[in-house]
Amino acid sequence: MSQDHLQKLCLLLPFAAAMWISPVAADHVPNHVEGYDYYNKGAFSKAFQMWQRLANEGSANAEYNLGILYSRGEGVIQDHQKAFEWFHRAARRGLAASQIRIAAMYATGIGVETSPVDAYMWLLIGERSHQTTKNTEVKILHQQIMELIRQMDLKMTDEDKKTAERRAREWLPSR
Repeated sequence: MSQDHLQKLCLLLPFAAAMWISPVAADHVPNHVEGYDYYNKGAFSKAFQMWQRLANEGSANAEYNLGILYSRGEGVIQDHQKAFEWFHRAARRGLAASQIRIAAMYATGIGVETSPVDAYMWLLIGERSHQTTKNTEVKILHQQIMELIRQMDLKMTDEDKKTAERRAREWLPSR
């Protein structure tokens, strides 16, 4: 891990508990819950297999959970770029937790090139999604990512903010 990534992770330490929350269980999908049970028992490879199949069928929760596994290196080789890809898939489907996580990744440059405009755009999208989900963890994540952006001193011009706001307004989830 590079010195730059270590510095960014040190900035993340106050936010670690909320940013790296556990996988999401979808109560109405038995195989998804079974994957969650495997995860909680530490059988990460089995959880990966269950969620991989569900993700291929279009489950945003399973896509998010695969991102968790890749970001932590649980049951797979740790790969932040693959984690970003899975989180991005779930984010495009409208999953607020993934949208906020994508914002964090753009803010820190972990798994993707740092982009304050993209981080801000995904924060706005995640906030809009959060308003429909009422997920308390997502609200906490949103507040913490805004603070992270301030701490990292990722300053944007007014034009950058307008660009991010316009892109967020135009963005629609893909189902």
